[in-house]
Amino acid sequence: MDGSVIEDRSPPSAPAIGVDLNGVRDRCVLVGAGREAFAGPPGPIVVPLGGNQALTGDEAIASFHGRGWPSPPEAASAHPRLPVLGMIQRLGRRHAAETQAPDLVLGHHIRSVVPPRARSCVLAVPDLPEYDEDVRNAVIECSGRVGLDVKLLWRPVAAMLGWGEDATPDELARLHDAEALVVQILPDGITATGLRLEVLPLDGRPAVVPVRRRDDLRAVARYDGADLATLLRTAATADADGDPGMAGQILWSTGRYRNPLAGLEAPDGLVRGTDGRWRVIDGGATLPESAANGIVRAIQAFCADHATALRRASLVVVEGPLAAAVLGEGAGATTPLAILADLIHALRPDGAAVVPVAPERGLVALGCAVYARRRALGQTAYFDFLPAIEINAIRDGRHRFVHLVEPSARVEGGMTYERSLLDRFEVTAGTEELEFYLLKQDEAGARHSHVRLPTPPVSDVRVAIHVTQMPAQGHARVEVRPETAGALGAAPVLLDWGCMEATADDRDAILRRLNEKGSYPAVTPQEAHLCLWTWTRASGSSLKADLDAYPRIGAPDAANAMAYKRFLSGRLEKTFAVRASPMFATGGDDPDRRPYTLFSSDGRTPAAIEDDQAWTGPLRAALAKLDADYATLLSAPALSPTQRGILRALRKIATFTFGACPPAVRGSFRRMCANNAPDGRAAMYMGRVLRDEADLAALFAFASERAWLSMSSGKALNSDIAKAMADVLAFHEPAGEALQPEQANKLARFASAMLDECAHHQRPQKYAGALRLTAFLLRHRMRRHDFLYPDAPDKETSGLGRRVESQLKAFREKTAKRSYGPQHDAAIDEILALLRHRGKGLRIEIDDEGGEDADDGDE
Repeated sequence: MDGSVIEDRSPPSAPAIGVDLNGVRDRCVLVGAGREAFAGPPGPIVVPLGGNQALTGDEAIASFHGRGWPSPPEAASAHPRLPVLGMIQRLGRRHAAETQAPDLVLGHHIRSVVPPRARSCVLAVPDLPEYDEDVRNAVIECSGRVGLDVKLLWRPVAAMLGWGEDATPDELARLHDAEALVVQILPDGITATGLRLEVLPLDGRPAVVPVRRRDDLRAVARYDGADLATLLRTAATADADGDPGMAGQILWSTGRYRNPLAGLEAPDGLVRGTDGRWRVIDGGATLPESAANGIVRAIQAFCADHATALRRASLVVVEGPLAAAVLGEGAGATTPLAILADLIHALRPDGAAVVPVAPERGLVALGCAVYARRRALGQTAYFDFLPAIEINAIRDGRHRFVHLVEPSARVEGGMTYERSLLDRFEVTAGTEELEFYLLKQDEAGARHSHVRLPTPPVSDVRVAIHVTQMPAQGHARVEVRPETAGALGAAPVLLDWGCMEATADDRDAILRRLNEKGSYPAVTPQEAHLCLWTWTRASGSSLKADLDAYPRIGAPDAANAMAYKRFLSGRLEKTFAVRASPMFATGGDDPDRRPYTLFSSDGRTPAAIEDDQAWTGPLRAALAKLDADYATLLSAPALSPTQRGILRALRKIATFTFGACPPAVRGSFRRMCANNAPDGRAAMYMGRVLRDEADLAALFAFASERAWLSMSSGKALNSDIAKAMADVLAFHEPAGEALQPEQANKLARFASAMLDECAHHQRPQKYAGALRLTAFLLRHRMRRHDFLYPDAPDKETSGLGRRVESQLKAFREKTAKRSYGPQHDAAIDEILALLRHRGKGLRIEIDDEGGEDADDGDE
């Protein structure tokens, strides 16, 4: 459905309260039958006393707490003097353990700014990136903890509403559909925010309704590249001759800086250095020169950078908490407001409206109160846009992000935006955990959440994703609503941006990971293990002894062929061409049941072997002899049956080196592929050995053709092809992408035919081979994301996907009572999930190893 809005109103009888929280001179305005300013505490200091108590306003300023003096006793207490400005800048950030969290202390300050009996207010927040949803949410939460229901309003919108409250009907009539600019002199810098103005009739008179748009100007010129707090700290440190403790006292225990910022005169102050010496800080009404110069430079840079926007706007309103700061001495004294207004007037020679507003008028607090009053009366206050929010979903067989909040969404300020996506989501039967990612416009990173379901659903559950958000009010709320109540458990499945885990991954990285995890299995390379190298059999045989003996057994010529073959079959095959678990090799001392080999699938031995000359020398010699003897037999014009057996045994032994296969043996596999002429059962080993780009291309062409011939032969299907293909796809990361689409289709039909054949015959090894091939064929989705997807738009693709899906489901039921079925149940469940792009990222390990003499069809 399209987004809709829900009204959020306060009782119209209560006075509307607006707050300008700025950390320099906070202001509160009440609008009811009339208008009045509430004389809240002028001071920008709060002293937390613990126990949910704090000193604010004049009481905090006069207090000796936190001054760092040796007396009176409270001056040396642990209760700090916290600047409101600093707390605002730290809002929403993670803090170390403290007596009272700054967020809560700020809540006490906000509580003290409004009348004691007030229960709600509207508070302005700057329209700057640093006041993100975390910060805005923290303002709402810290106020709520002291019993104050706070709604937030963008500060430029508040300024424009405040200006419009006193504008004449003629002024307003000229500004309908006009472009306005609000320039603000804030602790964060000199800011400019563009707004479009609509003028609507409210209460029988025209009223301004600002429209905040995504592409409007939002700019800031910092004070010497930083904010006001940094500028003041630098200046105070210079005044304190580099003493940081004294600099802090100058800033927040005297009025030397804070009073002139608000246009007030500062009395003399007393500070104490870290060396114990006392010093009188002269008061005055003028901001120290270094700080004043930083403000002036920012104003000049701002006007230079945004001259075009300042010329074009139909209306420019200039205000801010630093507007009345006194810069300069005597006759040269001025204010940031005066400087800025003069520079803007100079850019607008046509005399277009420039409205400088002094802080004492409380323009922003008034605008907040106007907003609160309009909302209470159900009147339009302003229009806003919402940041686009996206959630991960599967569309057309691929993980994508879909919009929960559209980029073009516009909503009336104060109204809650709601939207539900009804037709795009489904939780499959047996799902134990849901994984969500949210992306939000203007946010650098994403948010991530795993939601574990209390009970996996017994059948597929259609769900709607429902989002609610109110402009400027903090985090959006996303709820997963099942079509059938309670289908995902009694508790609602909620996603809150602020509570989700932050991740630095961007859109592409997230989708790549989801599609890899959910759509196809990870590679499962064959691993090597040291225990197989040091394993001494009960008979006393060992690999070390066989490697040492092999170079001495002579050549595989006719005279020595029988002895050579006996050595291979009786010794080297048993110690070298081995795949076994550490539990078996150690007689149960090692509990690891996974099967390992001497070499990993990339041709590496364990590190301890690579670094041991006692092993590497005999190993190189044995492999060199194997390769030379194999090449000799391969090139012989004729071989006896015994020599042919030696040739095949040497080939098998060599393939247990995987990526390190000796060159003569690797070359023979290449020729078999090129000539489409495998020697006996040689095809089953090809997936271990052929791995570079050219080899993969040749292997896939050969295997897909042999698979097609096997299906057409009318004989038992050749599982050697399944073995080779499953190996190469499971062992090598690029293999799935190297597989051509038509080749993948042939191999998928072959796997399906194998599953059919296994359904009628109890063939555990062939069943395992078919299952493993089916699983790792899904890695072709690296190239073609809808491969074998049961709901793919292409009928041939979806038909084959549905066939494989039904075969797996049926086979799982039939094999449940067979001895070889349960061991593969988890693998089948994961393959079924992967077919639907909902895999859980489980490692798929299916043992399809069989001997060359296993019962199987030939090519």
